[in-house]
Amino acid sequence: MKYRDVIRGRQWMGRVEKGEDLLEALTRFARSNQVRLGIVQGIGALQKARLSIYDQEKQEYDTLEIDKPVEVTNLTGNISLKDGAIFCHLHATLADREGKALGGHVSEGCKVFAFEFIVQDLVGDAFHRAPEEETGLTLWDI
Repeated sequence: MKYRDVIRGRQWMGRVEKGEDLLEALTRFARSNQVRLGIVQGIGALQKARLSIYDQEKQEYDTLEIDKPVEVTNLTGNISLKDGAIFCHLHATLADREGKALGGHVSEGCKVFAFEFIVQDLVGDAFHRAPEEETGLTLWDI
């Protein structure tokens, strides 16, 4: 296990406008506020969604297109640096109108109907993502 102590800094609460791309909007917010290390939470609804699921055997992402309205029952994620740029890594649990849950890594293509978020800035040196050979993922280099 690798970890580092962090201290809470600024915190924002807000909403993403209808029609915006969820990942693009939250990434733009983090970059405009210089959040280099942080926590993201949110709830809301999407007009359509695009999630990715990591295939551990193939070490590549499979995409799940959801072309119908869904509720975002939970979104959680973090903010760090990837290739020197501020990067939002988000996962979401979604529910369709029958209450069936879907989940995965939030990808571009999640069109917002309504979305409320909390971003918590953390004080200290940013975590940098680097390729990790064993998993094929880009993980925090702590």
